[in-house]
Amino acid sequence: MDVRELSTGATLYLPVQQPLALFSCGDAHAAQGDGEVCINGIECPADVKLRFHLHKQQPLAGPLVESSASDEQGTSWLMVESHTDAMTAARAATDRMIDLLVSHWGFEPVHAYLLCSVAMKLRVSQVVNEPLITVSAAMAKSILPERKLFAL
Repeated sequence: MDVRELSTGATLYLPVQQPLALFSCGDAHAAQGDGEVCINGIECPADVKLRFHLHKQQPLAGPLVESSASDEQGTSWLMVESHTDAMTAARAATDRMIDLLVSHWGFEPVHAYLLCSVAMKLRVSQVVNEPLITVSAAMAKSILPERKLFAL
């Protein structure tokens, strides 16, 4: 997943759709701009430490990132979607952010939708892996009450 917020200290939540599923990690980037438009980010070797926790009865429709990297908005919750059509990916990421706000913060759907319209950052994360385009919908953690989405 070419999403620049997947950096040291970030937490990635993935849906597990198969019993005995496996995980693969690679393609580390020293830097990557939003959009990753030309061949790749700055590829680099990386030593990584990964910890896995299986959260049963916590279904996810797609990848969710709890960022740790500080940018202009600080840490964020990010919904990540890929599709051959950028608009479809953007709508899916937005819909999932609305669902997160409703299910974990108790927003009414229309209020979650309005919050997304004024506070969510919708970004193209990569276009280089065509035909798939990856879109990320980010909501700054600073504008929401603190929550742990999954117990460890």
